[in-house]
Amino acid sequence: MQFLKEEVRERIVEAALTVFAAQGFAGASMAGIAAEAGISAGNIYRYFGTKEELFDAAVPEAFVQKLSTFFTRRIHAMAGVRDVGDLPGKNAYSGISEAFVAFALANRRRVIILLARSEGSSRHAFPDELLSLLMGLAQNYGRSIGRDFRSRPQRRFTLQLIYQAFLQAMVHLLETYPDDDEFRIALDDYQHFHLAGLKAFFAHE
Repeated sequence: MQFLKEEVRERIVEAALTVFAAQGFAGASMAGIAAEAGISAGNIYRYFGTKEELFDAAVPEAFVQKLSTFFTRRIHAMAGVRDVGDLPGKNAYSGISEAFVAFALANRRRVIILLARSEGSSRHAFPDELLSLLMGLAQNYGRSIGRDFRSRPQRRFTLQLIYQAFLQAMVHLLETYPDDDEFRIALDDYQHFHLAGLKAFFAHE
């Protein structure tokens, strides 16, 4: 009978997060993850039968849903608001945004993996699904302030580019700034640019 240790399992999952974030699911190997975890290549299979099983343990469905929920809540908090800068000091949008940043910082590697390193995994469709979600929410927001682009494919395409850039920026900033305070400063700068761009986009006929 094999006795599995929870500490070893957790060490494998931590190693998998590091390797998947650096190399992507497709580029990672079980042997490489085992080496990162400090165990033998054979021993890793006592805990996870396949790389796919290990990936699902490292990036569980509950995390995927929570990340999507944060994005959804941020856009919903802007419903009817033409300029976030006009909101009072304490408001739903800033509160949700701060919670989102804290969540992303606490789960850097998982966010990077989901947004940019999941090709070939069970989560490979997540970036496109998230982009579609953001597009739908943004168009609903546009309608809440009197801007309906459903009959204007060029404007929808531009909106898609805006949100693609935002998701890519999140990955680049998380990778570039390991220090939490530096990340917050850089993200704040980028979000000022992003929100100003959205304001101009929705104001433009």
